[in-house]
Amino acid sequence: AMSGFTAKDVGVDWDKVARVSALVELALGPQRADPGVISKARRLGQFYGHLVRWDVHADADATEAELRQLVSLAQVVLEARSMQHAEERAAAGEAHGRDSQADAALIKDLKLAAGELAEERKAREDADERARALDAELQRVRGDAERATAEQERRFDERLAAALRREREDADRLDTTARARHEKDIQDA
Repeated sequence: AMSGFTAKDVGVDWDKVARVSALVELALGPQRADPGVISKARRLGQFYGHLVRWDVHADADATEAELRQLVSLAQVVLEARSMQHAEERAAAGEAHGRDSQADAALIKDLKLAAGELAEERKAREDADERARALDAELQRVRGDAERATAEQERRFDERLAAALRREREDADRLDTTARARHEKDIQDA
């Protein structure tokens, strides 16, 4: 919530105004651009708190010269505070500029990192796809090898069975021939 204006509850300290009047005159006079004068006069910004609380109506005996000194002091204080605010805004702008540059650099770095991650993800997906293709090829080759082995075993079993049949047939023929010879020998005897 916005507060109201400061209460004017203190009388003007004319002695303080008089003590700084020489510096005020320098700041408003021909030497106003001198860096030393500017530096010293800027310290008068500390009078701001007094200026907003001093009640100029409380002292009916104030002279025109004192009122002029007070108005001149107020002008210097306002300018000193204006300079300070301008510097603060400039510093905040520079800080914002640095922050913006840092943010831009961070965004650039993040985009680069995101690009690298995307490339890495793509490479990993490609490698996974190649691995799946190789696995499928390996399964096909294994299946072919198993079928070829099964076919060779079937053929071997068939040849073995055929060879055993021939051996049995040969053995049966020999046995039949030997019996026939034996019977003939028996008949001839």
